[in-house]
Amino acid sequence: MGNYLSYYTIAANFTDSTMSSTDSSNLVALANMCPMTNGDAVYKARALYNIVYNDAAVWNDDSLCGTGGDQPQQRMSPTSTIPVVAAKQAYKLAPNPNDGHMGIVQTVADANPVRAEVCNAIGQTIQSTQLLFKEKQARVDVIVMPGLYLLKLYDSEGRNYVLKFVVN
Repeated sequence: MGNYLSYYTIAANFTDSTMSSTDSSNLVALANMCPMTNGDAVYKARALYNIVYNDAAVWNDDSLCGTGGDQPQQRMSPTSTIPVVAAKQAYKLAPNPNDGHMGIVQTVADANPVRAEVCNAIGQTIQSTQLLFKEKQARVDVIVMPGLYLLKLYDSEGRNYVLKFVVN
């Protein structure tokens, strides 16, 4: 019942054009669930995901449901430049485009701080902050002019991630 409530809340907000970054994060999380254990709301979330991200995603339910390997493989939003790899850290940014307020979701929970830098189209760092992820989610707010930007993330393991986003 809870998955259906989540899905219909997200779908209503999408329909009303009031979908928030939390809604986007919840949509990705719901679409990444095993439909055999979490119900048909997962299929509905996947269909909405394809509309929101304009991405004809295909989910491998064998690995998501634990029958095709020892670690689930998760689908990422198309806003990330990190390849999808089972049990590896990756970040998803949503919504994109946005108004300077966005959410970031980790695929693997990590309580260590992550350094974040926002860079403009010519590579200049215009904002730097440290993110603490709570339940695999964090929020970034930037005050910038409309345009294309990069969000560079540096984790405690020394790995670097780059996400593109547009501010409109």
